[in-house]
Amino acid sequence: MAHRVVRGANHFFSDHIEALTGTVDGYLAESLGRLPAAVGQR
Repeated sequence: MAHRVVRGANHFFSDHIEALTGTVDGYLAESLGRLPAAVGQR
């Protein structure tokens, strides 16, 4: 489990959406890279 604080962001990440999307993109890239190649392929 990862945790990152975006300083100054409120619950909706107003004025901090770039930091939020960058964090989510990085998390997904790392997490999806760990999946076996066969997952999702048919």
